[in-house]
Amino acid sequence: MKKFKLGDHLNIHSYKHDSKIHRSWDEATYLNEDEEYMIFGNYKTLVVESDGRTWHTKEPAIMFFSKENWFNIIGQIKKNGIYYYCNIASPFIIEENTIKYIDYDLDLRVFPDGSFKVLDRGEYKYHKKIMNYSDDIDKILKNELTVLINKVRNKEYPFNKQTIDYYYNEYKEICISRRNNNMKEVFEVGLDIIKKIQETQSEKLEQTGHLVAKAFMDGHKFFVSGSGHSHTMAEEMYARAGGLAFVVPILTSELTMTEHPTKSSHIERLPGYAKILAELYGISCGDVVLIASNSGRNAYPIELALEAKSRGAHVVAITSMKHTTAQSSRHSCGKNLYQIADIVIDNCGEVGDCALSIDGLDAKLCPTSSMANSFIAQCINVACAKYLIEHNVEVPVFSSLNCDGTEERNDKLFKKYTRMY
Repeated sequence: MKKFKLGDHLNIHSYKHDSKIHRSWDEATYLNEDEEYMIFGNYKTLVVESDGRTWHTKEPAIMFFSKENWFNIIGQIKKNGIYYYCNIASPFIIEENTIKYIDYDLDLRVFPDGSFKVLDRGEYKYHKKIMNYSDDIDKILKNELTVLINKVRNKEYPFNKQTIDYYYNEYKEICISRRNNNMKEVFEVGLDIIKKIQETQSEKLEQTGHLVAKAFMDGHKFFVSGSGHSHTMAEEMYARAGGLAFVVPILTSELTMTEHPTKSSHIERLPGYAKILAELYGISCGDVVLIASNSGRNAYPIELALEAKSRGAHVVAITSMKHTTAQSSRHSCGKNLYQIADIVIDNCGEVGDCALSIDGLDAKLCPTSSMANSFIAQCINVACAKYLIEHNVEVPVFSSLNCDGTEERNDKLFKKYTRMY
């Protein structure tokens, strides 16, 4: 297992026995590791439910993930004392900086006076039946609940105030350090995203650029689309200085925020809309359709991908793999965008897009998808242009209209390419 250092940032994903995502937390700050537990802290953390609902934790929490036992323990620091919320769950694993475990319904609530209550027995009974918990699993879980209760009764580690206070002070020191370096962290967020994309996505970026170039050489079209803030991917690649003139944006006001801040959020969930646009824009066999969607879960990007593939087009998805794998699909096919596309480019963003927490604010700041998508767009443009040059094909590129002597060049490109759809 990877060795973590004090202050490292991880995510948490809990699943159900049927392997479906149950809940995700977008922050777990590494504090320590001992023989029994890996220990983390968080506060005002974004939580995403399986149905897409979101909320934020209210109290500072110290989390103990057991290495051997089938439970994890959360110490919640409240004004009237320390409460514990204990989940009966499988031993955890860590993949791609994400703590993962299976939640097995039963919970133990421990109060500041040491009293406790077992919760969700009905939920456990229901899920045991419909998800077919084996007799062995049932025996393990009930035994682990007994072990947990005995720890509470005997006030064993970590069920004592001194332990929680110690790690809470550690966590506060980390938060103070973060606060003192917030502006530095803003730059680090941006640089880190670009570095991750460079290290993990370069091959796919070049592959996409070559795919677009080949389509252009064969007389096919290159479409770009997105909804909500992801629609800016199409604007980034269309009719701008340094942009390829043959880009065909699928841009409608309904998919943007120009008319109403939440209109596009409703539209992108409607089935049928993408199919209409695919028909209107004439997506056909051999075309390339690039679709940007940070979550990759809504009907519009999924349906557009399905429709494009049914017409014989190539589909490239730009999405946050960390976010989309933590969310269920909102489309009737049950799949997210990344499960449909021919090429998937990870924008390396966090769950919920935002990457920076600051003290005194419930919500996180610094969404990274727009910045990442702009960078990805330029990488694709460059890879495409180089491929065309290598094959002795003229590259139609716009120049800035705010520089003298460029209007005639751009006008020719506009007349040739911007009415090709």
